[in-house]
Amino acid sequence: MLGPDIFDPRQVSLIQSVTLASAAGEEEGGEKKRAGAQREAAAPTQLSDAAKARMEAAKARVRAKREGGS
Repeated sequence: MLGPDIFDPRQVSLIQSVTLASAAGEEEGGEKKRAGAQREAAAPTQLSDAAKARMEAAKARVRAKREGGS
């Protein structure tokens, strides 16, 4: 049986650019700024109250379906 992935394969380019930038010790410029922008884009964002309410409603539907089907 396989375990969970250690990292998200969709973020390989981000991980690679951050790793190579820190290993190479690049000065504050091109590639390092792009890596910072990618990190910010991949960072978690705040959910709106409406989005949270939709998520809770979806969870409640799944719970109700599981309880009703068992």
